[in-house]
Amino acid sequence: MRLAAACFLALVTALASADQIDDIVRQEMKLQGIPGVSLVIRKDGRIIKAKGYGYANLETMTKATADTEYQTGSDGKMYTATALLELVQKGAINLDDPISKHLKVPDSWKGITVRNLLNHTAGLMDYLTADAFDPNKNYTLDTTLAMVADQPLDFPPGESWSYSNTGYIAIGRIDELMNGLNYDNVMRQLVFKPAGLEHSYVNNPSYLIPNRANGYQKDADGKPLNAQNWSQTLMQFPDGAFVQTAGDLAKFADALYNGNVINKAMLGEMWSPAKLSNGRLRGYGMGWFTPVYPGHQVYEHGGNMIGFNAEVWKDLTTGITVAVCVNEDGTEAVRIAHRIVREALKETKPEKGSAPAPTADEDKMIRSELGQFLQGKLDETNLTSDFALATKTARGHASLSNGKSLGTMQSLDYLESDASLGEVVHVYLLKTDKGSYRVNFNVYQGKLGGISAEKLPPA
Repeated sequence: MRLAAACFLALVTALASADQIDDIVRQEMKLQGIPGVSLVIRKDGRIIKAKGYGYANLETMTKATADTEYQTGSDGKMYTATALLELVQKGAINLDDPISKHLKVPDSWKGITVRNLLNHTAGLMDYLTADAFDPNKNYTLDTTLAMVADQPLDFPPGESWSYSNTGYIAIGRIDELMNGLNYDNVMRQLVFKPAGLEHSYVNNPSYLIPNRANGYQKDADGKPLNAQNWSQTLMQFPDGAFVQTAGDLAKFADALYNGNVINKAMLGEMWSPAKLSNGRLRGYGMGWFTPVYPGHQVYEHGGNMIGFNAEVWKDLTTGITVAVCVNEDGTEAVRIAHRIVREALKETKPEKGSAPAPTADEDKMIRSELGQFLQGKLDETNLTSDFALATKTARGHASLSNGKSLGTMQSLDYLESDASLGEVVHVYLLKTDKGSYRVNFNVYQGKLGGISAEKLPPA
């Protein structure tokens, strides 16, 4: 017993004092122009590093600490989904119930199930992309749903996957109606309390929250400006409603795993990938992404809110949980978390990929489609049916437009291939006039099922 304790303390000391973690954070702060960062790393439920960097407030020169409170944006979906799964656990609701059983909805929504809402397969237009949406206007959950009620579905429920904040507005409303509580009290009583979260709040701007960070955006020259918040009601919505510490963000992931909030059966549902009508599995469960990371069982989610960004990473294989919060809009907390995991904690995947390299035909398709993507388009004949549908949504259009921002291709080199969820992810190194990117190409049954790019730090 003493030997085990000594080994654990040695690990704690090694990781908590690792200069490499500090170096990674400071390098990313400089590269991304981030005023302040707070991070917490837990190993098997114990904190092994908790630290703040930079400033929580540039005007008062208040330094960021491990206790600084940040808006965590879409990480709130983890909590909203948890409250819904508590209802399922109690037998009050079924995941395959049509949502019309619990909400008043238009006829076009009556084929949508609770499960579709939770795993982003409902086909609901994202209200943030609606022409009528005004970030300065106060809304209720009902008026937000009404805003998009007369819009056609992006695709029939279950036939594709597209991240939609509207779905989590609907889930939050079901949470309220089924519990007879407003959303704030649903979270306080049914999620925060059993999870032991003492530094998490629904983001009511009128609340006095100790250690609250100020959020920032950049001007055209890259200089920080105070972030312009949305309306008071929007800041409290169930698609991304919280102010919390990095410590509570990490603690919640561990509380879920330990069964403190929902049981193991419900956690299994939460962390199971969505299955589409064409049989394809997508890397999102219910409030959590299930990313490709060979040799590891990993779950993660990120959040972005005006002036803030956050990421939580839970690796069941190693027992490591990493939470990173930053107070700058448009930055990538996820990149900091990934670098800490891969470079400092040495939780690396196998040296070689777990799947065969692309065939000559696949490589030709990948290179052709990347060329199209860099021009803001794709050839639909090369896409899976669900990916073709997803590219036609507002988010899909935005993603294609972002492809043009990667720059002009200078070289493209194959790196490795990984097998996951019944498909293969071929990884390439793309170099452009704007930098280097690690680009993932999902291939399912000979068709392209997705493209994602992560910008790499300078060598």
